[in-house]
Amino acid sequence: MLTCAVVAIASYLLGSIPAGYLAGQIAGIDITKTGSGNIGATNVTRVLGKRYGYPVFAVDFLKGFGAVRISILIATRLRPQWNSPEMFGIIAAICSVIGHSFPVWLKFRGGKGVATSAGALFGLMPIGALIGAAIWILIFWLTGYVSVASVAAVIALPLVILIMT
Repeated sequence: MLTCAVVAIASYLLGSIPAGYLAGQIAGIDITKTGSGNIGATNVTRVLGKRYGYPVFAVDFLKGFGAVRISILIATRLRPQWNSPEMFGIIAAICSVIGHSFPVWLKFRGGKGVATSAGALFGLMPIGALIGAAIWILIFWLTGYVSVASVAAVIALPLVILIMT
């Protein structure tokens, strides 16, 4: 139980690293007061351009992916008798997204968690995540809206995962 609590807290703290806010500070802008006020990669890209937005996306993605993979590794190494180390991965995924969306460092005002969720999903179920990414790319290509593509992928993913399992 202690291992589970440590994974949850560490995943929250990893997820709460405000990459978008830090990128804004490097650029000399308070990203929380510009554009949508969101610290996510989409707002950073709109306000600061791809030079800042793409690295923010990568960091946000890696926060979810890293939390999941590290927690599964910990569960496998420390608790090999457990039948499902993936449960640690699920806990890490949830906590890292909560950390991104509600970071303690920014008075619990963070991003929407799309990139962090995508990273966590790639850590948990890579093939399902690839299908979701393909859906996202197609919808973004058709509409030009990140939000519409994200909602379409989120709606499709449960069906993809249901079919795969």
